[in-house]
Amino acid sequence: MIYKLTPSGVETILHTFTGGADGYDPDSLALDSAGNVYGTTYYGGVLGSGVLYKIDSTGAFSVLHNFAYATDGSNCNSVTADAAGDLYGTCFGGGAQDRGTVFKLSAAGNFSTLYSFKDISEDGGQPSGALILDAAGNLYGTASLGGSGSVHPTAAGVVFEIDTTGAYSVLHAFSPATDGEGPGAGVALDSAGSLYGTCGLSGPGGGGTLFKIASE
Repeated sequence: MIYKLTPSGVETILHTFTGGADGYDPDSLALDSAGNVYGTTYYGGVLGSGVLYKIDSTGAFSVLHNFAYATDGSNCNSVTADAAGDLYGTCFGGGAQDRGTVFKLSAAGNFSTLYSFKDISEDGGQPSGALILDAAGNLYGTASLGGSGSVHPTAAGVVFEIDTTGAYSVLHAFSPATDGEGPGAGVALDSAGSLYGTCGLSGPGGGGTLFKIASE
């Protein structure tokens, strides 16, 4: 279900998922300036691969997009809303090589796949956690597996960027022994353009790492 909790502690149920056309197993939410709520489900929907949905300021629930496993992904994660009302997010699975995707739904309702992960040993795969945008409109996120720094193609993970032209690049590929693996929670961005995040596994102490990628 999706709920609202006021500062005084009053709870309201906004939507209870049926497991059918509205999906099931929802992830975290995003809000726009008008008070609309957006999110994704991991499963369900018309095509079985999850949905992107909206709850407007009146409480009305609607499905904005049904994910199709092979083309635009499945098991989708958090969404991020920009000032123009565009939505961005990641899917953990599906896409060209079943390694996940990065998607956009424009404010006008046009859905597009910005990137479909292909070569897990080079560009990573299975992205998770919310994306973040900088002031110029560049997107940053993490993929929990792969990358050129991995000992095995299903290990380590990467921090990536998709710039305003749509070009994908790996900013950092993790090496388990030195800087950790499994950066599954996305990244935070400071005012200077530096990125911060965590790896849940490995590193010099064996228990994960906290990292920074400084702005150039």
